[in-house]
Amino acid sequence: MTTDQKTTALVVNATEIGLPTAPQSDPSKVTDALVFAAQHANVLAPVSQITFIPPGYQIEFMVVRFPTDGIKTYEKNGATLASRNGGNGLWYAVSGGALALHKRPLMTLARASGVSWRPTIRNDDGSHPYYWDYTAMGLFMGMDGVERPWPGSATYDLRHNPKNGEMSAAALKAAGDAGLKGVPLREARIHGGRRCETMAQLACIRAALAVGAYTWEEAQRPFVLPILRGVLDLTNPVVAKMHAAKVLGIVAEMYGPDAGASDAEVITPLETKPAPPAMEPASRQLPAPSVIDDIPQAAKEKVPVERQGEPWEQGDQQQPQREQFKPTCGAPDCGLPLSNVQANKTADTDDGLRCQDHEAQQ
Repeated sequence: MTTDQKTTALVVNATEIGLPTAPQSDPSKVTDALVFAAQHANVLAPVSQITFIPPGYQIEFMVVRFPTDGIKTYEKNGATLASRNGGNGLWYAVSGGALALHKRPLMTLARASGVSWRPTIRNDDGSHPYYWDYTAMGLFMGMDGVERPWPGSATYDLRHNPKNGEMSAAALKAAGDAGLKGVPLREARIHGGRRCETMAQLACIRAALAVGAYTWEEAQRPFVLPILRGVLDLTNPVVAKMHAAKVLGIVAEMYGPDAGASDAEVITPLETKPAPPAMEPASRQLPAPSVIDDIPQAAKEKVPVERQGEPWEQGDQQQPQREQFKPTCGAPDCGLPLSNVQANKTADTDDGLRCQDHEAQQ
């Protein structure tokens, strides 16, 4: 086996350990499969008995094996134990000669289970540049179809020991558990925050999938991960139509509305186009409406309008002269017109003005 094969997970066919390959919807059959798998594999399931499967879901089994080739071991009291310095990229040795999974196999199991991550939270105040404390939160789907959050916390301490100026015991242990032995301290501190986040995520995966330490014999077994999968009933015309609309809508968003469409129009998700209105037969079609003219003919003729001057222009026009008063003699049977001079000199009597002749007679 090559080096690449030693550090690569191997997906195993479920039939090799006697598990069904097709997804199961019968709770009793799933329970029997879990009981059988527990005798031949490491089952990563929160429960050992399934009594209910949510509608629209089925359970399938993912089987994967993590090779132990290349791990240094030793014998003690008839048991095979892993050496403290042993490891092959998939496993690393822990206290007591047991083995634990590294980052890559844990992330493989998490992705297979359909985990989704929330933003990682930093718990410390960041006052020290070489100390980190993070909490990761992953959402895992339970066997009942409910997505539940699982927290995981980790502390990464790369501070100096004030006594001798070297790394503290906690820093040395953290560096060893994270595979940083032999890595310069300066380089480890540069990526300390990111490594602490990864350690918190790995702690979350171990808690959610019940992954622990395994003996040498248990590490030889494959891992069985029951996964709850949503299944569409495409025999239902409504479900089939919605599924087709979703698939075609994704294609249209990626490649345009005409991608993959022949004579049929592309159906957009949750949206239907109204059918065009049917045309009436030619014999039943109404004639085009004529333009109705309600404006009288007289109103259309141009009537000359005399322009009226503006109020400020009317003062310049010549106003008609008033009839001037002309004094006459008021004597009976006279009526001789009088000049203004005569009128002023003539005495004004009760019956009017008098000319010179009649004035002398008075």
